[in-house]
This record gives sequence, structure tokens and C-alpha cells, in this order.
Amino acid sequence: MKNKRKVIYFVIMVIVITLVAYVIFARKSEDVESKERVKIKENISSSSNTPDLVIEDNPPIVIPDDATPAKWTESIILINDNSGYSREDKTPKLLDLLKQMNRI
Repeated sequence: MKNKRKVIYFVIMVIVITLVAYVIFARKSEDVESKERVKIKENISSSSNTPDLVIEDNPPIVIPDDATPAKWTESIILINDNSGYSREDKTPKLLDLLKQMNRI
């Protein structure tokens, strides 16, 4: 009977020591990970503090309001936006239209 109690106490002590060691190890690994994250964030923020270069070689393209798309683009848009066609129907129609326009 005494021998069983000693074994039970021993098992409980091993479990408690294992849990304490796990908690300590987990905290240390979290500290290391958080330090690495802080270093990465510092590197990113320090690299983002460099002045941005402004390149104005290509000014934005301004399309006039009265501009209309080409005929073939209107046809493609009409086929694509038509809810009467299923996806399977649209694909060959669009491909045929592009072939007619020598786009493929």
C-alpha cells in the first residue's frame, strides 16, 4: 500500500514538473518570437522612412468624357454583360468575335 502511494506521488510530481517546465519553455519561446517580430517591424519601419521617389515621366492618361469604345469592344461588352447567355455560351461567342477581329 505504501509503495503504491509513493508511485502515485512520483507520477504526480513528474507531471507537475513537466507542466512547469513546459510553461517556462513556452514563455521563453514566445519572448524570442516577439523579439524577432519587433526586429522585423523595426527593419520595415526604418526602410520605409526613406524618401519616396516621385517619377513624373508618365503623366496619367486622361480619357475625354465623350470618348466611345471601339466597335469590337462594344460587341464584347454586350456579349459578356448579356444575362441570357450562360458562361458556356459566352466563351465560344467571345472567341469567335476575337478571331473575326484578328485579335487571337
